[in-house]
Amino acid sequence: MAAAHTFCGDLRAGTDPFAIRYAMIKSSMDRGTAVSGDEAQWILEAAAVAYCPDYVDAVVNSGTPR
Repeated sequence: MAAAHTFCGDLRAGTDPFAIRYAMIKSSMDRGTAVSGDEAQWILEAAAVAYCPDYVDAVVNSGTPR
């Protein structure tokens, strides 16, 4: 839940959803628990649906192949 709130805060601040996904993937790799691009997209979409629905369209249509 904390991560979802952070993602929504980043979206509200104008951060590109692609940049959020990239940071999520990089952070997971640094911890040795790699998250795939598809997994990162799903997590970001779920966070938007649950905590910041105004950004769902921007996240879903952010141009990353799924």
